[in-house]
Amino acid sequence: MPPNYQLAVQTEPAVKLLAKTPQTRIHKVQRGESLSVIAQRYGKTTTELQTYNKLRSTVLAVGQRIKIPGEATGTATQLAAVKPFIHKVSRGESLSVIAQRYGKTTKELQAYNKLRSTSLAVGQQIRIPGKTLSLAQLPKAAPVAPEPAQPVVHKVKRGESLSVIAQRYGTTSNELKTYNKLRSTSLAVGQQIRIPGKTLSLAQLPKAAPVAPEPAQPVVHKVSRGESLSVIAQRYGKTTKELQSYNQLRSTSLRVGQKLNIPGDATKRSSAACRG
Repeated sequence: MPPNYQLAVQTEPAVKLLAKTPQTRIHKVQRGESLSVIAQRYGKTTTELQTYNKLRSTVLAVGQRIKIPGEATGTATQLAAVKPFIHKVSRGESLSVIAQRYGKTTKELQAYNKLRSTSLAVGQQIRIPGKTLSLAQLPKAAPVAPEPAQPVVHKVKRGESLSVIAQRYGTTSNELKTYNKLRSTSLAVGQQIRIPGKTLSLAQLPKAAPVAPEPAQPVVHKVSRGESLSVIAQRYGKTTKELQSYNQLRSTSLRVGQKLNIPGDATKRSSAACRG
């Protein structure tokens, strides 16, 4: 190697990496949305959003703009174009049951869906606030079914019968009797009745059309010796005034062998039960 040889190394110019300037995402608060709902939607916590936006409380106003920390994933069009999660009302479901299932309140769902009342029809579609799927996610995965809700238990009040409770929850007396393994339709004040169809997931909900409740037929009770109107009323879960009004009695005095109509029960009792 010649003594005057020098190794020449030509260095390539360094490539300057252009740092991407993260774009702050802005979420406009919709009716029925809370800070926790928005935090869950963007994978954040309520504390993160509250600190990042310097909020003194978690109470939000409709139209308020909330900044979402972190770099946006996807285009602005993809982030803005979302489809709300839709729940289809099944037989026996009420607005409070649906609200509890998705971690909302009845008022939130009523305001978000602009409902004038809390009454629902079978097959009606209810939009769930904060449960959304972006356009980029729709082709890849279906919405995940929420965890099953706790069973709904109805506590029997004075004057309520099994048919009245069944009509209230959109079911039938026979269904409640079978589901609760009742030997008769007689109920006691304070007794707990489990309502079927409240703990099923979306995949398990029945698709059959609603079954109309059976027409109520009055039960006839024949007064036995020693029975009073209050005793008969307590036996059938009614009040003395209910029986007196329903049978158009001028007084509470009864005679042996007199027949009384018992309101609100479509199931016939055995002849032994009716005779007392």
